[in-house]
Amino acid sequence: MGDRPNIFKYATKELSQDAMICWFLACLESEDEFYKAIGVKFVEFILDKESLKADDIVLYNKPEKQYHKMDVYAVLCVENKAIPIIFEDKTDTYLHSNQMKKYCDTVNGWKNEKYLGDINIKERNGLEKLEWGKTRYIYFKTGYVPEWQKKDIEEQKKEFVDVEFVEIYIDNIIDFLEKVIKRLSKDFPDRKEVLIYDYIEHLEQKKGDNGNKGNQEKWDNIFYKIFGKYIRFESSYQGWAAKSFMYFDEGRDDRNIWYSLRCGWWKKTGYAIAFQQYRNESEIKRKKDEFIEKRNANTDEVKEICREIFTKLNKYGFEFDNYVEDNKGKEQNNFFKISIDKEKSPIKNENIEGFVCDFFKEFLKLFIDAVKEKYGDRVKITENIEWKA
Repeated sequence: MGDRPNIFKYATKELSQDAMICWFLACLESEDEFYKAIGVKFVEFILDKESLKADDIVLYNKPEKQYHKMDVYAVLCVENKAIPIIFEDKTDTYLHSNQMKKYCDTVNGWKNEKYLGDINIKERNGLEKLEWGKTRYIYFKTGYVPEWQKKDIEEQKKEFVDVEFVEIYIDNIIDFLEKVIKRLSKDFPDRKEVLIYDYIEHLEQKKGDNGNKGNQEKWDNIFYKIFGKYIRFESSYQGWAAKSFMYFDEGRDDRNIWYSLRCGWWKKTGYAIAFQQYRNESEIKRKKDEFIEKRNANTDEVKEICREIFTKLNKYGFEFDNYVEDNKGKEQNNFFKISIDKEKSPIKNENIEGFVCDFFKEFLKLFIDAVKEKYGDRVKITENIEWKA
C-alpha cells in the first residue's frame, strides 16, 4: 500500500484478530452493498457454502468478543437454520483448560425454543420456520501449527456428534482474502477496502515469521525423532521448547521434581538440546531449605546415572564432563547440553541434528530404566518413547 502505514504493524495480538473476525461479521449489517458483500463472502467461507445471497443471512446478535470467555461468538440465521458460531482465535498459542469442550457444551446448553422464539420476535422477516442448526466451532490460527496440535484437535473432535468443526489456518485465510479482493474488483471496480489489503500484508509477514522465527517446526521434528511420535510440548515466542517426560513423586504437585528436554539457542552452543531438572520452588512455603537440599541430593545421584550412561554410549563420542553444567540450586537445572548446531558442535557430522537425536533416544531409554530400578514407584513417566526396530 505504498507509504501508508499498516495498522497491523502495531495491532499484532490475538485481540486484533478477534476484531477482524467481528468486522467481517458486522459487514453483514451494513446498508452499503460493498460491505454487505464482504460479510456474505465471509459467511460462505466459515460455513463452506457457495452462492449465498444477502437475503439468506441474518446476523441475530452483534458479534461478541470474550463472551463467556469465547474469543468471538455469534448466531447466524442462514436460510431456515439458526447456527451458533464459536471462534477460537490463536496466533502462536494453543488450546488450554479444556476450552473446546467447555465452550461447545455451554453453547449447546443454550439451544431451546425460547431462544429461537426470541430470534423470531426480533427479526420477523421470514424466520418463523427457523430451526437449530449444528453449533459450529471454528479454530482460527495464524501461527505455525505443529503436528501434535493437529492430532490433538482430531482427538478432541471425536467427543462431539452435534458440533461441526472447521480448522482455518493462515494459508486458508490468505486464500479467502485474495478471492474477496478479486470478487470485489469485479463487482465494485471503483472501490477498494484498504483494511483487507493491510490484513493480507500482515498475514504474509506472519507466514514468513512462522518459518523463520520461533523454530516450532524444528522442535516438533526433533521431539518426533526422539520420542517416535508427535507429542505435546511447551513453547515460547522467544524460540525455546520443552517436553517433560518424567518426575519424581514427592507427594504433592508443587514438590515434584520434573525432568525434561529443553530445545533452544544459547550463546555458547548455538541451537542445542538440554537435559533439564525443574521444580517451581517459589510455590514451596514451608521447610523450603529442606526441600532444596533434598533436590540437590537428587541432582548428585541423577548426575552419576547420566555419567554412567554416557560411558555406555561411548560410540557417539560424547564425554559427560565436556557437556555437564553446574546449575545446582537453581529451579531450572541443566544437567548437560548438546549442540545441534554445525557451527558450534565439536562433533563433525553432516547430520548433527539427527545424530544428537539418536543419542538422546538411546540415552532416555537407559536413563528411565536406571531411575526406575533405583527409585521404584517414586518415578512417574509422563511420555513413553516409541522403540522401533
